Amino acid sequence: MRRNRIIPGSSGLKAQIIIGFSLTILAVGIAGYIAFNSTRQLIDSLVTLTQPNPKLDRLEEALRSATMAENSIRLYSITHNDVDFKAYTSSIQQVDANLKVLKKLFNDDKAQRNLLRDVSKLLNKKMRNIRAFIEFKRGRDSLMDASMNWDQIAQSTADSIRLKLRTRTYSVTTYDTIVSKKATAVNKEVVKRNLFNRLLGKKKKAEPEPKLLPRVLAKTRVITDSSYTAIRDTTYIGRLKRVYQVNRQKQMDWDTELTHREAQLIKMNGKMISSLMELIGLLKRAEQVRQEAGAIAASEIGNRAIVIISVVAGLALLTVIVFTIFIFQGIRKNTLLNKQLVIAKQEAEHLASVKEEFLANMSHEIRTPLNAIIGFSDRLSQTPLVPKQLEFITAVQKSSDFLLATVNDILDFSKIEAGKLRIDSIPFEPAAIVAEIANTMQLQAEKKKLTLTIDTSAIEGLVVMGDPMRLKQILINLTNNGIKFTDTGFVKIIVSKIEETEPVLKFQVADTGIGIDADKQDLIFDAFSQADASSTRRFSGTGLGLAICKKLVELQNGTITVESMEGEGSLFTVIIPYVLAPEQQILLEQKAAYSPNLSRLANKYLLLVDDDEYNLQLTRMMLEEWGLHFDEVRNGLDAMELVLRNNYDLVLTDIHMPEVSGLQLTRYIRAIEDAHKSATPVIAFTANVMKDDLENYMKSGVNDFLLKPFTRDQVLEKIMNVFEMEEDLTITSRDVVEVVDPDACKEITALRKFTGDDVDSLQIVIRSFLENGESNLKLLNDFYEGNELKEVGVVAHKMLTPFSQLGDNRVVPILMKLERLAELDVLPEEKNDLITSLSQECNTIFKTLRDAVV
Repeated sequence: MRRNRIIPGSSGLKAQIIIGFSLTILAVGIAGYIAFNSTRQLIDSLVTLTQPNPKLDRLEEALRSATMAENSIRLYSITHNDVDFKAYTSSIQQVDANLKVLKKLFNDDKAQRNLLRDVSKLLNKKMRNIRAFIEFKRGRDSLMDASMNWDQIAQSTADSIRLKLRTRTYSVTTYDTIVSKKATAVNKEVVKRNLFNRLLGKKKKAEPEPKLLPRVLAKTRVITDSSYTAIRDTTYIGRLKRVYQVNRQKQMDWDTELTHREAQLIKMNGKMISSLMELIGLLKRAEQVRQEAGAIAASEIGNRAIVIISVVAGLALLTVIVFTIFIFQGIRKNTLLNKQLVIAKQEAEHLASVKEEFLANMSHEIRTPLNAIIGFSDRLSQTPLVPKQLEFITAVQKSSDFLLATVNDILDFSKIEAGKLRIDSIPFEPAAIVAEIANTMQLQAEKKKLTLTIDTSAIEGLVVMGDPMRLKQILINLTNNGIKFTDTGFVKIIVSKIEETEPVLKFQVADTGIGIDADKQDLIFDAFSQADASSTRRFSGTGLGLAICKKLVELQNGTITVESMEGEGSLFTVIIPYVLAPEQQILLEQKAAYSPNLSRLANKYLLLVDDDEYNLQLTRMMLEEWGLHFDEVRNGLDAMELVLRNNYDLVLTDIHMPEVSGLQLTRYIRAIEDAHKSATPVIAFTANVMKDDLENYMKSGVNDFLLKPFTRDQVLEKIMNVFEMEEDLTITSRDVVEVVDPDACKEITALRKFTGDDVDSLQIVIRSFLENGESNLKLLNDFYEGNELKEVGVVAHKMLTPFSQLGDNRVVPILMKLERLAELDVLPEEKNDLITSLSQECNTIFKTLRDAVV
């Protein structure tokens, strides 16, 4: 058979996607961090540039004050007004105050701090000159006041003096200060001697500028004075006159000196103001240069941030594109792998289905002749035989028993491997199971003269929830191995509890057989394996027994171990955790028979809907037996009319029916406006055991369902559960003998489950089965010959239910295959063989049942 190759590396696709996504997240995180830092630097630069510069503000204010001081001193040199001089002084003080503030602001810049020191020195020198000028001016003003007093004294003494005409000639010199422009200005190269000029490193020529220079003009006048001179005491008058003249001369000298000093002060102030303004200008330009450098740096940071952000965005976009391509490639690859996986899964399911169908067919094909071989060989062994014949028949019996055990092992192992072996959870007594095994195996042990004993004293009366059949299968296998591999001695089964509070049970099977070598003890639980290959030939067996035991134990969350020494026997230990059975479950376990209180169903009104006459007849007999009042119809359309017309307490309906199915009927009932009718309970009959389908039935509004084939007790239990009634149980003897006609066929035995010991009811059921079965078989043949596959599937489904009620037979697999083929709309190549086999099997069953009725 062709196998699809799965592309390697599919298991690493998930890891590749996770790694790629992680790398992308890491790259985006790093890029985001870089972009964040660049953006923060850009914002910091913008904040720095937008904030006002206090240094420049102070320099501007100092420059304005210096300019006002220069204007005030020039104005004072012309007007000699004290108000202008005071304005000049105030401006100089403002300059000094701004310089003090600037010293603090430029504390971190040594070059500018040195430049400020030069400006301060120049300003201090200027202030000292101003103070000296003020002091000198105050002295002159005091002298002028004294001169005025002398003039008054001289005038007051004039009347007391004898007059004498006297002519006198003298000269008077007048000094006047005039501010004039210098004719020319010489361009001189300004030498920058401070640290800031050295830092700038450029030489600059000073622009010619007209300067104001003071000039003193002296005017001399010759005055001829004719006056009367008083003649008095020459001693007093002469002295007074000489003092007056001395003071007058002193005043004139002071005026001359004041004018000279004023001219020098004005000249020096002009130079100092120019130097001060030049220094302040240098400071301002230096700060401007510094601010421009900061702006350039901020611009560079901004440009760099923009570049980095652009690069990061580009890389992120590229990463996203690459990762997107990677994802799409992964999705494409994953889609391809999924397609191949689906194909492989379909093939695996097909192989599993073929394997399961093969095993099922093999089971039937082998069991049927084996049943005849075993049965007739057993009957033959009971007849008088010569020794040679007895030897032959004994060989046949052993071979058939071995073949039957092999078939059972293979079927069980296949079910376990396919995961289709179900572990039940029902109440049972482990001690009773062990006792039953001992009774079963006792004869086999006695044939080999071995002692088979059990010890269940630790679990007497204990009832647990679990699977008794699988426990029995495990212990029978271990016990059988113990007997098979032991020639002398004993085989013992010991059961104990590991914990007192929880029913964790330990089952031990000990023997005194050949034992198992230590290095082979791990191999005995493998499939088709035995401790010694020669054992297979000596003791027979497939080597599946212990492998099946191990898997059955593991399915029940248990463990199995072995302790053994070659030649000294073996000890197999099985530990299985169980759950204590509730009291009600224990009560049900102890019952041997029960009689429900059917009087509670006396007033119930039911509707029975089924298109299969046999199933309808079977269910009708049950309902009549229980005394229920009911209506019956054979399709969903008639059921809809009856539901609207009558008030039913329960609806029993088949799922698969023509025209209107059981699910459609249920949805119709749930949609009725009458609240009482829409709440009518519905129990559905179905042969579909798929979990998803059963869940869909419940979602559609079905209250419960009965899986075909079903028994009488199951139907009654479902009805009771729907009406929320508890069955009244009558406990009888534990040992109940079932009355079975040994000559009856298995089909009759199956039908007795529904009719009990009522022979009349059994005959009615058989006649109904024969009538419907023969009619449906003919109809199916007609549709099959006409290639009407859909109708073939419908008829096959109708036949499945009654034939399933008969138990294990070869008709059911054929009908299931026909139904499946009809659903797939496929005609098999062996269609003639298939329909021929179906007809033969059905006619065999029909003949058996017809003979039973007669």
